[in-house]
Amino acid sequence: MANREMIQEKIGEALGLEKAAQKAVEQLYSRGLLKPEHMKKLSKMRAEAGKQEQKMEELVRDLTIAMD
Repeated sequence: MANREMIQEKIGEALGLEKAAQKAVEQLYSRGLLKPEHMKKLSKMRAEAGKQEQKMEELVRDLTIAMD
């Protein structure tokens, strides 16, 4: 049971970091603090963070089903 809780906690932390990265890019862009030439790279990074977030959420669902 402790392993399950630890796994859920670590995945939750990773998901939080992914969401924070996406939000940071949005906030910097909305405040005009990003140069247009940097937006292309940051948009790519944001998209990757979104993909990783989705994969982790799927993993959590799969683990939850497997452990029940």
